[in-house]
Amino acid sequence: MQQILTRRYFYFTAEAELLKLRRWAPGSRVLLRIRADDPGARCPLGNKFGAEEWEWEPLLAAAKRHGVPVDGVSFHVGSGATNPAAFSYAVELARRAFDLGAAYGFEMSILDVGGGFSGGRFDENGRFDLGGVPHAVNSALALHFPEGSGVRVIAEPGRYFAESIATLATLVYGRRQRPQSPSSTGIDMDYWITDGLYGSMNCLLYDHATVHPRPLLDASRANAPCFPSTVFGPTCDGLDTVVRNYPLPELQVGDWLLFPRMGAYTICGASKFNGVNAVDVPSFYVCSARP
Repeated sequence: MQQILTRRYFYFTAEAELLKLRRWAPGSRVLLRIRADDPGARCPLGNKFGAEEWEWEPLLAAAKRHGVPVDGVSFHVGSGATNPAAFSYAVELARRAFDLGAAYGFEMSILDVGGGFSGGRFDENGRFDLGGVPHAVNSALALHFPEGSGVRVIAEPGRYFAESIATLATLVYGRRQRPQSPSSTGIDMDYWITDGLYGSMNCLLYDHATVHPRPLLDASRANAPCFPSTVFGPTCDGLDTVVRNYPLPELQVGDWLLFPRMGAYTICGASKFNGVNAVDVPSFYVCSARP
């Protein structure tokens, strides 16, 4: 890893990137990023990044022509990927790309297996459930890049570390009670909270996440009946809706709604839309004392 960190490495999927590196970052080394998709990933990436197999040879030839060393291969099957077969096939593709690179005289020694691990699945103990992905990756590596092959394997497990690091607490600052119809005795509840789709809840749009709010109530209200509830964010946009028809007990202004398992791709995508600054807000971190 020390060798990797002391060199400048870039991924490339187009000759234009090689030309930029040759001019503006001479001495850089590159990894060929190949396309290898998990069709079921929450956030597919292959449509934007990754070279198709028929593009590899022209790209390697271009790197040779421009004098940019290709030291390995990278792939990313998609963020929130859970299909073990996608990782197995990606490693197999990487082996083909390695062999082609060697044919062009490159000393290929790095394989980046990407990231996107987890995708919101948890076991009964609240821990990440990676399913068969670890076994699939390890088996494919043992087959195509066995120990002693001289290939260093790295990964980008950002989602794995950050996907479920905190519980978000939001204040209820507005409420509205409505009959379900002019003649109905049933009611729906609307609430406004201090965060929404232009803040931490942008994950609902951009990361295809699902949130499960729960109220922070004292014991006297713990068994209160629930009503179909809509929770809005703080901006003037009707799109800024966190949940619809979600069962919640009746809440009052000043109550709190908690959103567990928040983390990856939340506040990092926030904006200052509508004058509500969801970017430069103070953060308070609370953790349980160790026994």
